[in-house]
Amino acid sequence: MKISLYPRSLLAKIAVGYAVILLIIGSIIYTGIYEWKERKVREQEVRQISSRKQEIHDVYVRMLELSSFSETFIEWETEDLQAYHRQRLSVDSLLCNLKGWLVDAHLDSIRRLWEDKEQLMGQYMVTVRMKEDMDRKIARQIPEIARQSMLDDSNKKRNFWKRLFRKRKNDRPSSTASRLYDLDRNVVDRQQEYTRRLLGQADSLAGKNRELNGQLRAMLRYMDRTLLKELKQREDRIAEAEKRSFATTSGQIAIMVLLLGVSYAVIHRDMARINRYKRQLEKTVGQLEKTVSENKVLIEARKRIMLTVTHDLRTPLTAIGGNIELLLTEENKAKREEYIRTIRQVTDRMASMLAGLLDFFRLESNKEKPNPVPFRIQSITDALQAEFMPLAIEKGLRFEVENGCDAVVVGDKKRILQIGANLLSNAVKFTSQGKITLRTDFSGGVLSLEVEDTGTGISEEEQMRIFTAFERLPNAVTVEGVGLGLAIVKGLAELLGGKIKLNSRLEKGTCFTFLLPLSLAEEMPMESGEKISRVLPFTVLALDNDEVLLAMMKEMFIRQGVQCTVCANVRDMIEHLRYQNYDVLITDLKMPQMNGFDVLKLLRMANVGNSRTIPVIAATATGGDISGLSEAGFVACLRKPFSADELMRVCVGCLGNKRQEERVDFYALLKCSNGREMLDTLIRQTHDDMDAMRKCLEKEDRKALNDWIHHLSSSWEMIHAAKPLREMYEKLHQMPECTHEELVLAFQNIIDKGGEIIKLAQQTIQAYEGDSYRG
Repeated sequence: MKISLYPRSLLAKIAVGYAVILLIIGSIIYTGIYEWKERKVREQEVRQISSRKQEIHDVYVRMLELSSFSETFIEWETEDLQAYHRQRLSVDSLLCNLKGWLVDAHLDSIRRLWEDKEQLMGQYMVTVRMKEDMDRKIARQIPEIARQSMLDDSNKKRNFWKRLFRKRKNDRPSSTASRLYDLDRNVVDRQQEYTRRLLGQADSLAGKNRELNGQLRAMLRYMDRTLLKELKQREDRIAEAEKRSFATTSGQIAIMVLLLGVSYAVIHRDMARINRYKRQLEKTVGQLEKTVSENKVLIEARKRIMLTVTHDLRTPLTAIGGNIELLLTEENKAKREEYIRTIRQVTDRMASMLAGLLDFFRLESNKEKPNPVPFRIQSITDALQAEFMPLAIEKGLRFEVENGCDAVVVGDKKRILQIGANLLSNAVKFTSQGKITLRTDFSGGVLSLEVEDTGTGISEEEQMRIFTAFERLPNAVTVEGVGLGLAIVKGLAELLGGKIKLNSRLEKGTCFTFLLPLSLAEEMPMESGEKISRVLPFTVLALDNDEVLLAMMKEMFIRQGVQCTVCANVRDMIEHLRYQNYDVLITDLKMPQMNGFDVLKLLRMANVGNSRTIPVIAATATGGDISGLSEAGFVACLRKPFSADELMRVCVGCLGNKRQEERVDFYALLKCSNGREMLDTLIRQTHDDMDAMRKCLEKEDRKALNDWIHHLSSSWEMIHAAKPLREMYEKLHQMPECTHEELVLAFQNIIDKGGEIIKLAQQTIQAYEGDSYRG
């Protein structure tokens, strides 16, 4: 099945990111379309305003033309009046088109004024025509009267004599004069009437013109204001639209950038996490592959171990069983001692083989830590010479020792001896004739330990795999061992920070060189015998469920002059502690009823004898990590199997480093019925007291510090933790007055003790709740 490197959550986030991008693109398109429509609307408004401006301009021009045309109406003919009428109708239609934009009443008023003006002009023209007709009529009558007058004059001449002698009558006007008088009177009346009419019409026309001009000026002002208002509104709308468009576009861009940034951050974070997981996965896969290969090697090694152990143990076990059977039936003392020596030798070989296995597994699991101590280089050569010279002499070999320097250095003497012992053991095993040489030197801060033999040698091919665990070369088939000696040497060399070199030729011999950087020591180390003599005698209480081991341990202590009491269960241990104080207690870690950790917890909670202060040593047969033992409270670890020297060395080391300071003891609190509540109160109160004293120290208030010491002394004396308080009290009252730095150091001891009280109280609460026993 194909496994995707990208989880569904990331794919979903990527899909959401694409959806967000599409949404943003859609919103941008929508905004663009919306802005395009808005622009079209604004363009339409611009066209409308331009059209209105054009209409206003046309109306204005036409009205100016109409007004200019009307200035000469006195000279008009009928055709001119008709042309004026047509122009006035055109202007009227233009004014009608302005309805809805201008005030209708205003437009109607202007239209009526133009119409009235036209009517007045028509009436004026009619009056003028009537006056002209009258003038023409008078013009026609005057010649007629003149002709009639001439006829009358001729008649008078012919009747001159008759009239001269005729009787005079009353004179009457002549007909010509009468007619002229009548004509004059009629004409004057008509002229006056026409003049009055023309004057009235002219006045009306002038009034209409003034009113029309006022209306036109008002209309023009209104049109200008309206146009300017619309232009301003359009500009405001355009500005508002631009602002809105800018805000929308900016908002979209900001949201787009924000969403893209968030999407990028989320996807980048997930991709980084995926890449990290991928690297971790690759690393894990690599580790798993390495582990698988190591497991294969371990499985193969385990097979070889089982085969080797079963094969190499079968022979010594057979020898032990046979010698025991012979020992049971043998009455000869010399024979019995020989059988016992044989059994002892066989058990020593078995113990050596098992110790080698344990050392190898401790090195393989990285549980071993260097333990540097000062020692003389000469002591290394002396110890190795004392152990292997008899073995070399027994095989007919010469054993030579060359020590180039007897400096006192600091290093892990035990493991250096183990490296030399393994190299010399192989040299003795694989050398049948010739000599074995042990060389030591110290130069330039480097210890050199060299083992050279004249044995069979090692081929180049075999040199490549000689340091592999459980590897047995062809020449080692008949030699005792499990093939761990050189593997342990290599592991110890790497543990100590040194290196091992090999130089060998077939049938010529082999030379192993161990190089280790070391530093010079400042003083002579104390010999183990002197250490033991300084602490002897002491008393030991041993707890183990193996009675055979207890008997052996007791016998080892008795031979060293040490009093040892053994017990097989916890009840007996408590009873012994009740009646006697012991210097050290050794307990097995793995017991059926209660393991070593529970035993230590029980001892620290109980108030029996010196159970709260006795150093406790953990005895174990496992090759695991021992760092947790010191954290739990054990002072040392005794590995099984052990010799009498190892047993004494561990005990002496504990007694030599035995802590003499007072230990925190909660027995006085736990024996109360509400012991748990008392511990809770102690933890809380200790926190508060430390904070209060810290504030006093920061203010350099020595009087307040002195008061706090008096306040804490009673409770801390009850739990055996008042030593830092007494030291602080002495600092506060010493003469001359101590410095602030000295007070800070003394206060730090109080803080450390307070932290210890809180930690131990919390551990005691946990143990108090988990165990039924109370001290």
